[in-house]
Amino acid sequence: MKIKFGDEIVNNGRKRGSEVIRGVASDLNEAEFIVKIDDLIAARGISQRQLSDMTGIQLSYLSDFILGKTTTINKTHLLALMTVLRVSHIEDIVEIRLPEHKEKQFEIDRKEWIDTKQLPDAVSKLSHLALDIRNGTL
Repeated sequence: MKIKFGDEIVNNGRKRGSEVIRGVASDLNEAEFIVKIDDLIAARGISQRQLSDMTGIQLSYLSDFILGKTTTINKTHLLALMTVLRVSHIEDIVEIRLPEHKEKQFEIDRKEWIDTKQLPDAVSKLSHLALDIRNGTL
């Protein structure tokens, strides 16, 4: 299941999440969050209910996660899914795909940061945004 982050997911956390995190995460609202669990269970010939029973993850939560109705999953759930489904990489379960222009910019920023030990401008702006939100000046 491919889910565009978009405003609805960033804003969905408004009730539960930190405004700072949402502000920073909104920089990636074009990214896709891909949940691969349906493909994994289909390949293994099991149902969501069976996966729920095997992992101990509530069926309603598992279904909501697969459908993109919930935007969080904890490490214990991921480890349980990896163990039961016998996958060795988190990318086998979920993947975040950035738009090509963001991938290129992140690569440039990462190299600059490592080479100069100075925050790239884009990261500095996000840092200031986070401070403004935290201080209530935005």
